Amino acid sequence: MIAVDRQGNVDAEPAHLAFSVEQPWYRSAGFLVVASVALAAIVYLLCLAVYHYHLRGRLIRVAEDLRKTAEGASRAKSEFPG
Repeated sequence: MIAVDRQGNVDAEPAHLAFSVEQPWYRSAGFLVVASVALAAIVYLLCLAVYHYHLRGRLIRVAEDLRKTAEGASRAKSEFPG
């Protein structure tokens, strides 16, 4: 292989150019750590929200049962001859 410039000068030794390519920002260690922590936080908060949603549903059912029991007791008290 030979090298030729614009003026037609021929050189038996080809030109060399050394360069390096930086990795993209989304492949850097810092970004991967931050993204992993953020993903873990999102998953944790999502699980926490689902847990609280189910807990709230159970508490509503318990409150409804207690309300019915209290209404029944109040009705029985008012019907008691006395």
